[in-house]
Amino acid sequence: MKLWEMEWADAKAHKWEEGRKKYGEEWGGDPPLEEFYAEMVDASNYMDEAFKRGDVDGEYEKFIRGSVNECAGVVEFLLRRGWG
Repeated sequence: MKLWEMEWADAKAHKWEEGRKKYGEEWGGDPPLEEFYAEMVDASNYMDEAFKRGDVDGEYEKFIRGSVNECAGVVEFLLRRGWG
């Protein structure tokens, strides 16, 4: 089953468990908010590719880009204020 086919909570739990198996129980990456921001950069790049390929109807582009940019903006706001 693909992540997007799962309930949100189940997908999160599955992804977290995969990471724990691969990387161990202790957090080993950059601080979580920095990792979150990096994931938003990836998400934006993935969406660029999806729109370029025509995988998503252009009428949704403004909404999707706005949502990703808003998430990234909130995290950047927190990081610039010394959180994380």
